[in-house]
Amino acid sequence: MRLVTISNSIRESLVKHEIIPTVIHDKDFVPKGLLIISYNDNENTDVVMGNHLKVSETQSMPSIAFTLNLPNSDNDSFKISKDDNFTLVLTDPDAPKKGEEKWSEYCHYICKNIKLNEIDPDNFGNQPQIPSKIIPDMIPSENSTATTTSSSDATNTTASSSTETTDASSTGPINIENQLTTKDLGLNNNGVDLIPYMGPGPPEKTGDHRYVFLLFKQKPGVEPEAPIDRPCWGTSIPGYGIAEYSKRYGLELLAVNFFYAHNTVQ
Repeated sequence: MRLVTISNSIRESLVKHEIIPTVIHDKDFVPKGLLIISYNDNENTDVVMGNHLKVSETQSMPSIAFTLNLPNSDNDSFKISKDDNFTLVLTDPDAPKKGEEKWSEYCHYICKNIKLNEIDPDNFGNQPQIPSKIIPDMIPSENSTATTTSSSDATNTTASSSTETTDASSTGPINIENQLTTKDLGLNNNGVDLIPYMGPGPPEKTGDHRYVFLLFKQKPGVEPEAPIDRPCWGTSIPGYGIAEYSKRYGLELLAVNFFYAHNTVQ
């Protein structure tokens, strides 16, 4: 199975959990890669497309890496260059609870001007840092939590371009082809924090909240600015969120990952 097939599985998960269309308004969105996220306070706790994590496990900035799909055809000219900048965000569309939008979306993190490793699909054979770790189960079962090696390990390991892993929909190993990994985006990123990381804090008796990480490519010459507040991304407009914010600054969505968390008092 090629990486683009896993991207399609990610899209199916985004639709299933209503990230599309509540957070991502583009119903035709297909990820350009994988966003690999691990919280590392006590043990490696991975974010796996809608798994459940404890609030206590997610209070520190996680380790984050991005794996880019190579072009699907000769007509696909998408590239990452050393001059490109990227923005990483974390948003909660379920604040204070799903179906009640007075604080939604709630902004938990914005980092702009992140630099990634230069990617040239035309020179794939000479590219370094092909990852040894790929998310094993892109669509986990309900209440599941995957545990694998840290994403910083993934960015520092060179492996074959046919790395094997296991797909949730199959019983045997699959070959992940045409993959390249950027540097770690999390704990030691080289970007500029506009809104400092705030871990999940769902109120009591508000059920599960979705916490959604999104990675964007910035428009050349345009830098996002910090919203004036976290609730409703500073607009005081219930339901306002990252889709509108990204449109304002011409941000191009590349990858998404998300998890659920809830207050222990329900």
